[in-house]
Amino acid sequence: MVPSSSSLSSPIVYALTLFVSLSFLLLFAPQILPLGKHRQVPISAQDELDDLHLFREAITAASSRGGSSKVSHLGTINPKPKIAFLFLTNSDLVFAPLWERFFESNDGLFNVYIHADPSTKLNPLQWSIKANFIASRRTARASPTLISAARRLLANAIIDDPFNLYFALVSQHCIPLHSFKYVYTSLLGNPSSATKAFLTQRSHQSYIEILSDAPYLHNRYVARGDGMMVPEIPYDEFRVGSQFFVLAKRHALLVLKERKLWKKFKLPCLDLESCYPEEHYFPTLLSMEDPKGSSHYTLTRVNWTDSVDGHPHTYHLPEISPELIHTLRESNSSYSYFFARKFSPDCLKPLMGEVEEHGRLWTLRNKNLVPDSQQETHVEALIHQGNDVPIPESPVIVEDIAEKVCFEQIHEGNQEVEPEVEVTSVATGLAAWRRTRADVTEEIVFLCFKEECREKARSHYFLMLLKNNIEEEVV
Repeated sequence: MVPSSSSLSSPIVYALTLFVSLSFLLLFAPQILPLGKHRQVPISAQDELDDLHLFREAITAASSRGGSSKVSHLGTINPKPKIAFLFLTNSDLVFAPLWERFFESNDGLFNVYIHADPSTKLNPLQWSIKANFIASRRTARASPTLISAARRLLANAIIDDPFNLYFALVSQHCIPLHSFKYVYTSLLGNPSSATKAFLTQRSHQSYIEILSDAPYLHNRYVARGDGMMVPEIPYDEFRVGSQFFVLAKRHALLVLKERKLWKKFKLPCLDLESCYPEEHYFPTLLSMEDPKGSSHYTLTRVNWTDSVDGHPHTYHLPEISPELIHTLRESNSSYSYFFARKFSPDCLKPLMGEVEEHGRLWTLRNKNLVPDSQQETHVEALIHQGNDVPIPESPVIVEDIAEKVCFEQIHEGNQEVEPEVEVTSVATGLAAWRRTRADVTEEIVFLCFKEECREKARSHYFLMLLKNNIEEEVV
């Protein structure tokens, strides 16, 4: 008996229907279903092509400009090097007022770029500073979309302004721990010495966490399946680190030129619980391509002591205090953290209060504010006791002291300190103080000296170091 054509066609029809249905679900489910924990968000072929075009444009722009520092894209003669702040967000930038104060009075030294998830409706951003919203795509935690978003931010910043020399990736939950002046000088030096920053940019260091011994590393390595990362990424070269970094321009361009590792990291994960490509792509790339060109640590402080579902500790209103900010700055190494996360929206008011009412948060900003008794004791010691200086409990105090003592109207009645009066005695005290604290950089000492007395202070400071037989590298 010969089977009818209808009985033969039925299984084929069912198979085709099932194939089309599954394809539809795979393609459109992420757009029509809410994102659950670790739900994968695909990157379309068109988005890939658009990104490649954007990256090529950035690479071409950087190459054609040839590192010139004579005329900017706005026609400015002898411009200053800048820091590009890259905000990666999927919710409102609730700390915008705090960042606005951070950027205040530093025009021409920074640019702001924002990648805002288009699937999230954000309230209008009320900033007096210029913020560049870039063409954005949907993002999701623990997916390669966060890598793509960071690369788009880098590319747009490079195209927009050739004088962006550093690129700091932050989130909507980040806050600055130091003044803009501190961050800028630490990365690029004094704005008045712009030529040096441009000439040395090919040796600029990047600040990115790179770890090779995390306990969960193997599970993450095989999250896409056994053997899926080789031969491009052997296990012994697989790295992990914070997704928040401060990249030098040379490394930003390296990221945009890279294709080989991206093809591996964009693959879908089989083990979603171990899939965090945004924490592996950048550390692995820089470790493989330029291991000595990076610090191997991040400048963004995160508290993992009571993490929940892979999220770090979130600070809330009752926890906010100047002491917390000072604690978050300190690290176990010879550097200070620049930023910290995560902070809940209710932290904005007390943080702004520290800036507006007390003149504290990053530094003692208020010129009319007289230091409290504890700081005044340290001030007197620095001025009058020279080498017999008591050691402050926190290295942050020296920044506050320098800001107040060296040249910012420290006396009641707004009597301004003459530039040459206290310089040598203060520098003497600071040199002795510095001897006891390896975690305090020279830049903390010199940030706050006015330009007219900075060189004298610097010279006297290092003279005192030599006098006390202290081996220091004079930068």
